[in-house]
Amino acid sequence: MATVLCISIEDAVITKCKYILKEAGHTVVTAMSSPEIIAACHDFKFDVAVVGESGHSQTSQEWAAVIRERCPGVKIVEVSSPHLGVCVPSSDARLAPAEVPAKLAERVAEVSKKDAPARNTEQIRELCVEVLKAEKGASFEAAIRKLADAMEDYAQEKGRDKASQAG
Repeated sequence: MATVLCISIEDAVITKCKYILKEAGHTVVTAMSSPEIIAACHDFKFDVAVVGESGHSQTSQEWAAVIRERCPGVKIVEVSSPHLGVCVPSSDARLAPAEVPAKLAERVAEVSKKDAPARNTEQIRELCVEVLKAEKGASFEAAIRKLADAMEDYAQEKGRDKASQAG
């Protein structure tokens, strides 16, 4: 299952998103502002971010920009009313608020599976560069640990892909 960041300025939206996704087996973290998004991206590795209605397309766009910068490779599912139009042009999927109860968990599962090995490969490349730049000592050991974790995640993801293709 995916690790999901749910973002909205409305408690009701956050609560509904969190309930639906936890019931489907996903790990869910919530945020209501850009500083909370930054903190969450520092503490967790997300597969998907659900950007709920903010009331203003600019706020949703700012949140998406923070996500793209702080959590590279994360897929974004935008939830916005049809009358607002597309608020996050770079989103990977969109839902209208009325579709959330029936389709949110399914849409998150779909987008979290797209390009997972490719995201992991890019992360491994970035970590290799980090290892090469690190000085000997603690920073080098930390960089090696991150690289080993990313390689293990990649191997597990590839294993799941092969198992699902075989089954």
